[in-house]
Amino acid sequence: MYRSDYYFHYLLKSEKAIYSDTLTEKQAYNFLQKGIESAIDKSKTEMEKDYYRLFSIMHSADWSSLRFNAERVLNSPEAAQLFTYQPFNLAALLTSLGYGKQITKISRAILKNDPLNNSASRQILEAMMYEGDYAKAIQSYDSLNAFDQEPRLRYMKLFCLYQLNKMDEVSNFLAQADSTKVSSYHSIQAMILAKAGKLKEAKQFMDRDSRDDYTLSGFEAAYGREATNREAARLDKKLVTHHILLFSLLYSSKNLPFDLSTTPNFAKRLSQAGFDMKQNQVVSSKPSEA
Repeated sequence: MYRSDYYFHYLLKSEKAIYSDTLTEKQAYNFLQKGIESAIDKSKTEMEKDYYRLFSIMHSADWSSLRFNAERVLNSPEAAQLFTYQPFNLAALLTSLGYGKQITKISRAILKNDPLNNSASRQILEAMMYEGDYAKAIQSYDSLNAFDQEPRLRYMKLFCLYQLNKMDEVSNFLAQADSTKVSSYHSIQAMILAKAGKLKEAKQFMDRDSRDDYTLSGFEAAYGREATNREAARLDKKLVTHHILLFSLLYSSKNLPFDLSTTPNFAKRLSQAGFDMKQNQVVSSKPSEA
């Protein structure tokens, strides 16, 4: 799966990324899917095969079969064991499709056996963030103590504090943090500067080559909605769903930094998986759970 992940990032490369253009996008995509097929072939159980099939669907242009397969895997006794391995954005996607409770339950089971599993810790916070419960996500982060140095978790706490307008706490947190140990550091700085009306400085942060984003929130703060929609449209043209679009939805589902109408490929896939474009919410496949 790590080889497939390499080709995933190859397909998302920008002019600022260091990649050798030795493959066409179609070739890279085929290598990505072959890596997943290899994982399926090597699987020891049918449920493990279904788990890896979810990756194949996630990286395809058709998500219509994703929900059926996801529910089989999430309800399996093998779920915690399967998700212990690096989930490569699968848990994030499933949370965005309304399976946050199941992902949280699985993640807590993983942490019982592997308390240093950063992916599981992130997944719990992400489920809270998707629901807009930023205060609860911060409480959960603060209870993790041992994970304080994990860059993504640090960014997530800063993002939550920002969403709650706790700017003093954001500033204090950043003042004590090493910028190299905070994911999307330039993005969160741009958000802070833009909120203070310092748009020029915010744009300078977003223009840096070392920028590494997980969402479009920093981009929108610095450049505005129209420019962010253009950027989202550019990301949407990739052969695979861009993780920046996915995490923008995951982290701020109730206040997306771009319009879904500008990302027709992403919107189509979400709709195929049961996501209501008009309401920005999941349409459950089980009426009793609606």
